[in-house]
Amino acid sequence: MNVCFRWLTFASAMVVAGCANYVISVPEPGPGGHDFEMTAVVLGWGAVEDPQVAEACDRGFGMDRVRARTNLGYDLISVITLGFVRPLDLSYRCYTGESPVGSTRD
Repeated sequence: MNVCFRWLTFASAMVVAGCANYVISVPEPGPGGHDFEMTAVVLGWGAVEDPQVAEACDRGFGMDRVRARTNLGYDLISVITLGFVRPLDLSYRCYTGESPVGSTRD
């Protein structure tokens, strides 16, 4: 009975643990835009940077929304490598420069 309870507790923890979802957004995101998705890998505890993320929105408007997600598989990779390799899924939307109210650049 005690062994069964331990396995049930372990299985439940594995099902519900390991997922994280972080969102950074402006207060009123624009209605348009296309979501771009990629899997980024952080190496050397953040010492190695991936420059393609910083150059994603080159139209001069910046980003409208950024979402970073991780899952149990990515967490296991991080634990096995003692944090040296840390993958995560990134999705972002560039600001289109359009506003439903009108332009402020006039």
